[in-house]
Amino acid sequence: MILLRPFTLDFANNPANLFLPSFNPNTEKVPERLSRGHPVAQLYGLGAPWTIDHKAKNFNRTAICGEHSPCLSVQRKFGEDHFSVGPPYILEKEDLLRLTDSWTKFVPRVFEKYPALLAEMYAYSMAAAHEELPHLTVLHMMVSNIDMDEEGWVYIDKLQEDVCQPPDTQTKLFYAEHVLPTVLHFCQFYRIGEYGFQKRRLRKMMFECNAPLMAIPPANISTVRYKNRDGEIVKLGVKQSRRGTFMLCTIHYAINEMLLYYKSKMCPAEKINTKPSVNLVSKEFW
Repeated sequence: MILLRPFTLDFANNPANLFLPSFNPNTEKVPERLSRGHPVAQLYGLGAPWTIDHKAKNFNRTAICGEHSPCLSVQRKFGEDHFSVGPPYILEKEDLLRLTDSWTKFVPRVFEKYPALLAEMYAYSMAAAHEELPHLTVLHMMVSNIDMDEEGWVYIDKLQEDVCQPPDTQTKLFYAEHVLPTVLHFCQFYRIGEYGFQKRRLRKMMFECNAPLMAIPPANISTVRYKNRDGEIVKLGVKQSRRGTFMLCTIHYAINEMLLYYKSKMCPAEKINTKPSVNLVSKEFW
């Protein structure tokens, strides 16, 4: 993940706050300051299949949580509103310690019947329910999937075509004058035109002194309305192009900032390669 804005414990007055459509400020309290018993986390599209009886073959709650666990009484809607979450998580220390204790116990139990990628995330949800720690679910702490509106994209969409800018030279913040989501989670393959980024294509050689930097797309690439998916030309809408451009440019700029800082500490100045040429669409680089 790339940190776009600092985490804050002063929660209620955060200008970036975005909540679930079902959130009712008249009946649900937003804490002034994050405290024990009031965890906050980003919505993920997990749902709460572990609350549904016909899914018991995958999520046997009694076997996973224990015979008298509070986890057993969670209904589907409540589970979707308060436990369908993922990183960033923000919890008070003691809450995190006891949740983590249950989480690590539940992971192998979940994986035994659900040996899939999201097993540890469902284990987290069930551990939070077991520890009676319903999360205040928010939308603004992450952007990741350009087709998922239930993330902090409203702030990126407001930038319109101006979505390929370097960080501020003084603060190192991206779009310092704007409200942004807290983190950029680069877990997708981002492609715009002939440029692309996928984290699994990065090589360890990028830390070598003579290794080049990430290629920076042209500033107007958000106006490009297609992506080259390994030879297949796929049309993009305006929103997809702008969001994809934000992800691609911000990731490349952030990686270059990190590499230059690292190499300034570890490499002789004359051996640092500052050429920005790595484009992970090309098989030359992966």
